[in-house]
Amino acid sequence: MSSWSNLAHAKTPPQPGQQTAAPSSSSASSFELFKKQAREKEERERAMKAQEELLKQQKAQAEKDRIKQAEEKQREKAEEEMMERVRKQHMAEQEKQQAEIDRQKMREQERRKREAVS
Repeated sequence: MSSWSNLAHAKTPPQPGQQTAAPSSSSASSFELFKKQAREKEERERAMKAQEELLKQQKAQAEKDRIKQAEEKQREKAEEEMMERVRKQHMAEQEKQQAEIDRQKMREQERRKREAVS
C-alpha cells in the first residue's frame, strides 16, 4: 500500500480535547484530493499523447500526399515526354511520306517532259 493509503486508513489515537473524526476526515479528504489530482494529471497526459499521435498521423499523411503529388507530377511529365516523342515521330513520318510524294511527282513530270520531247 502507498503511504497515502496508509494515511487514509490509519487511526490516530485521540488527543486530549480533540475530536476523533477530524483528523481522519482531514486525511481522507487530503487523500481524495491527491487521487483527484493524480486522475487529472493522468487524463492530461492521455490527452497530450492522443494529440501527439494525431499530429504524428497528420504529418505522415501530409508526407504521403506530398510523395503522391510528386509521383503524379513525374508520371505526367513522363507522359508528356512520350507524347512529344510520338508527335515528333509522326511528323518525321509525314515528312518522309511528303518527300516521297514530291519525288514521285518530279519523276512523273520528268517522264512527261521526255515523252513530250520525243
